[in-house]
Amino acid sequence: MNTHDHRRRFDLLWTARETSTILILCVLAAAALTVSAALSQFQWIQSLPAPDEQAQSRIREKIDPNTASAASLRRLHGIGPAYAQAIVDYRCGGKTFRTRADLEQVRGLGPTRVAQIAEELIFPAATTQQATSGRRER
Repeated sequence: MNTHDHRRRFDLLWTARETSTILILCVLAAAALTVSAALSQFQWIQSLPAPDEQAQSRIREKIDPNTASAASLRRLHGIGPAYAQAIVDYRCGGKTFRTRADLEQVRGLGPTRVAQIAEELIFPAATTQQATSGRRER
């Protein structure tokens, strides 16, 4: 066997067409892996909650300060454990909140802080009491 025969065997194993086909398949496989990695990273990013999602959920669920627990009151923007407990203590003194201005009577809650949480509050107990007292007067 001479040197020419060895080249011929090698040429017979990998033709130009087969070599280009294999190269194309390798490039396509690398591209598929790159796209797959990019998509999985994109899906992971999409699964993260939006930064404002928590704030929006607080706003969607309005809180009645006449019936809410201290834990529920802490969900209000700017209300921590001390203010939440102060609202509960004020309410336990036999007083109710009919309007947001009534919250200003709670120690430490001024007009500015009450204005910050006003959109997150609802006063249905006061509305019910007014409707009931209106019926009694008739």
